Amino acid sequence: MKKKIDAHTEMLNARLAAEQVAERKLTKDQKKALKDAHETMARAVYSLGEFNDIWMSDYYKLKEAYFDMSSHFSLGGDK
Repeated sequence: MKKKIDAHTEMLNARLAAEQVAERKLTKDQKKALKDAHETMARAVYSLGEFNDIWMSDYYKLKEAYFDMSSHFSLGGDK
């Protein structure tokens, strides 16, 4: 059991280290786009879960977050 816990801890530490390296490589605009998109998606998911509906203001913020993500990252497949 101890080996399993150690392996899991090692995997989590490696993931955290990789995330920290990746985050340092992001531009200021990319970080802002990710943060804004995350906050907007959280609000939209909450609204959809609680009310089975979404505020128009959240829809417009989602749309803006989508275009910000598209302009700051090469995600491919954008239509």
